Amino acid sequence: MSETYIVHIEKMINEGLSLGKLGQGIKVMVPYAVKGDEVEIRVVKKKKDYWIGTIKRVITPSPMRTNPKCPYFGKCGGCQWQMIDYTYQPKLKKELVIDALSHLAGLKEVDVLDTIPSPRPFNYRNKVHFPLKRVSSSSVIMGFYKQDTHYIIDVNECPLHLPQFNEVFKKAKRYIGERGLSVYDETKHSGFIRNFTLRGSERTQETLIVIVSNGEYLRKSTAIDLMKMGNSVLGVVENINPKRGNAIFGRENRTLVGTSLYHERVRNYTFIISATSFFQVNTWIAEKMVDVLDGVMQEIGEVDVIADAYSGVGLFAVASAKYARKVYALEISAESSSCAYKNIAVNNKPNVEIINGDAEGLLQTLGKVDVLILDPTRRGVGDGIVEFLANSKPPHILYFSCNPATLARDLKKIVEVGYKIEFLQPFDMFPQTYHVENLVYLKR
Repeated sequence: MSETYIVHIEKMINEGLSLGKLGQGIKVMVPYAVKGDEVEIRVVKKKKDYWIGTIKRVITPSPMRTNPKCPYFGKCGGCQWQMIDYTYQPKLKKELVIDALSHLAGLKEVDVLDTIPSPRPFNYRNKVHFPLKRVSSSSVIMGFYKQDTHYIIDVNECPLHLPQFNEVFKKAKRYIGERGLSVYDETKHSGFIRNFTLRGSERTQETLIVIVSNGEYLRKSTAIDLMKMGNSVLGVVENINPKRGNAIFGRENRTLVGTSLYHERVRNYTFIISATSFFQVNTWIAEKMVDVLDGVMQEIGEVDVIADAYSGVGLFAVASAKYARKVYALEISAESSSCAYKNIAVNNKPNVEIINGDAEGLLQTLGKVDVLILDPTRRGVGDGIVEFLANSKPPHILYFSCNPATLARDLKKIVEVGYKIEFLQPFDMFPQTYHVENLVYLKR
């Protein structure tokens, strides 16, 4: 028989886990437990420094605990925190950030502000990826991967994504199944349709369907059928990804019908976004990020040069342009850069210059920079960025990050080359999950 213990949950930790301790001082990590819970756990794995347990029963529930809204919660790996009342999620995310800074970087005196909550705790995701699998000649399952696996949990709807996606998703799932369309099998690396992605805006009521295929497969007639699955659908794009592995998108897109672009509104700006370019998944929080950026730039005042590294489709470059003579937007993705050109034009920001290429190398060519904006991937910034900071010494840095662990690592290096952290502002970009977005303002 497996061992069972009663554990008091002390705090939430990364990867959607919680932490408690047994009487002997043994740390126990438990998924789906909440800070303040007293739970009976079943030990499933013993590591040298900690054990992993699953909840057998909740003896005394935390005041933060609530009933999950989604019937698939706990099976599907799409979110980890639906059992926590949203009132408390922003506070717990602030604690996660403080913990990461302290334990991973030794930064204990940082002014971490209260997390800005999402105006939408549900129905906020403007992009959603559905892997799929054929289970019979007339049906497919389509949903999300179970946590840390490639086992697909079949769903009929998701409470996190935009409401306009639900109808399209349900109809497309039935259509792909009944029409017998070829679905990819990752074990055999055969078949075609690998992923069904929806992107769009609630504000403009525009939706794109992006189907990821193992090679050119979809017919225009199929795309025309898919276009009819929701009034908001503007276009159907086939993305070609013939490579094995976890990367969802490949490099080539085919617009089969309609357009490969949709429009989003953030404050008084309009952004044109393509099928596979990057944009923040929560438009309501993207607005809050622009607001805080705006507040910092008002404090700094007008400057000569702003460099926006990892600039994507130009959200921060466009929003900061009024404060600088020149803004350089550095972006390695040609597709995102193509959208950024359109966004400079549509928002009338002629002082923004797009430079397509690797930000680390490009920064070295710019000369004097007054404000450096950083918004890297989850991997954080490379040593080339830190080297640029050490040598060129821009007076102000605004570092956006979606990964507290790599942020802590990078901040330690940036502080060591002569910068002081003014504040760290968390944003709840990803309600119902443990993920948290942050903005750090640093001065030379």
